[in-house]
Amino acid sequence: MDQPYLPTQLICEQRDFETTIKIIKVLVKHTAAVFQRLTKSKSYPKIKGLKKKFIDLLPDDFTRGDYLAITEYMGIPEKTAQGYITEFIKMKILENPTKGHYKKVQG
Repeated sequence: MDQPYLPTQLICEQRDFETTIKIIKVLVKHTAAVFQRLTKSKSYPKIKGLKKKFIDLLPDDFTRGDYLAITEYMGIPEKTAQGYITEFIKMKILENPTKGHYKKVQG
C-alpha cells in the first residue's frame, strides 16, 4: 500500500493560527477551572468512589446544566447523576433553593 504524500514543510495560514490560539485560550480557562475545583476539595466522610469525585468537581454554586457537563466529562449516565444529586440533598450536603439551581452547604 502506498503511503500518502506529505510535504516536508507545512505552512499554517493566519486563520488556522488564530483558531488554534482561540482553542488554547478556552482550554487554559477550562484547565484552571477544573484545577481550582480540585484544590477546594471538601471532606465528605460518608461519600466514596465515583460519588466523591463527582461532588468534588461540582462548584459551590451550580445549575443542572453544570452538573450534567461534569457527568458527561466523567462518563456518568444522566439518571445516575440525578440520583447522586437527590442523595446529596437528602444528606444535606446540597441545597436546592430554586428549580435547576444547587448550592453546596457550607460547614
